Amino acid sequence: MFYKRLILLPLILLLGYGCVSNPGGGIHYYLLMPSSSAESVPAHRHLNIGIGPIELPEYLSRPHIFTQTGETQLKSNKQHRWAGSLENNFTDVLATDLGMQLQKSHIEIYPWDRPRSVDRQIVVHVTRFIADGRTVYLDARWRVLDKQGEQRKIATARLQQSLDNNAAEDDFDAIVSLMSDLVGELAHEIAVSL
Repeated sequence: MFYKRLILLPLILLLGYGCVSNPGGGIHYYLLMPSSSAESVPAHRHLNIGIGPIELPEYLSRPHIFTQTGETQLKSNKQHRWAGSLENNFTDVLATDLGMQLQKSHIEIYPWDRPRSVDRQIVVHVTRFIADGRTVYLDARWRVLDKQGEQRKIATARLQQSLDNNAAEDDFDAIVSLMSDLVGELAHEIAVSL
């Protein structure tokens, strides 16, 4: 009898740990997706465009999705996580959206094979990419460099969208969908400037 209890004890502890370590359900994973409503921008010529490097704030390098809960406070949502590197996902979506808008151009992601093989390089520094209450924000500075690496343009984007009235503030599917839309808006601003 004693041996049966001894064998069952580790099993009970393991099951108990599983219940405590995952309260309230499973973990949900999210990806940014390319915009389905991207309109092409009239381009007067074919360009080889290089995207990157893209720099995101430090808090976005963590797997958990953060929301802003006050003027200076962020909340980590441990059950809602990015499905991989957000920096890579952001770069891929920005490149895809830009490619859909500049249909005559070829898009490459940094680093490219040959130095200066691109006609224009887009360098992006994201300073804010987060939901705060019912609003999602994307603030970024971006530069356009020419084939010789000379700066041709510098610009700032301050983009935001609000959640639909039917969506709750903690509806992460809706939040990430708006984040995807904002990346598409950033791609549009960049495309128009080229």
